[in-house]
Amino acid sequence: MNHSQTLNRRQFLRATGQVATMLAAVSALAPAMISAEYPGRTTGVGCIGLGTRGGDLINAVVQAPYVKVVAVSDVYGPHRQKGLDRSQNPQARAYVDYRELLADPNVDAVVIATPDHGHCPKVLDAVKAGKDINCEKGFSRTLAEAKLMRAALRKSKVVFQLGHQARQATCALQAKELIARGVLGPVTLVRSGRFKST
Repeated sequence: MNHSQTLNRRQFLRATGQVATMLAAVSALAPAMISAEYPGRTTGVGCIGLGTRGGDLINAVVQAPYVKVVAVSDVYGPHRQKGLDRSQNPQARAYVDYRELLADPNVDAVVIATPDHGHCPKVLDAVKAGKDINCEKGFSRTLAEAKLMRAALRKSKVVFQLGHQARQATCALQAKELIARGVLGPVTLVRSGRFKST
């Protein structure tokens, strides 16, 4: 870390919001970008789960180079429609059953943003389908589910990323440094939230 840069509280708070947004975009795209056969190839991404977090992630995916949303899946009709609307691809397909999305030959990688109880079956099915995966936290509900997914991923050539964006973000590391140096004084409570207009 470059110690010659100082950061006041206001700059820190401003940077935190900006970096968190950027990291969300990068984390959503990493599997597709890593697995691309060559830089000029467009990677087809399928988005599974299009509620609040899934909606944020599809917005990030459509902004990335060499990536195209080709399919969306959600059991709730308005969320599926939101995914299609945000896909910026008039040819994108919508599926109620995520397994149909996984069978789509245009899908190279998936972003899974369903509630936690749906992560294990979707990850296991995506591994079987040979799709690279970005899965939102939490990884699983139980240790048994985590072990099942880990075993399947280790046996595969699938690229997997868990969506723990911002843990190693510059702003998080700088916050840790500010606390360690005592710049903020004694820290007795930390509250974090995200408020966005709807």
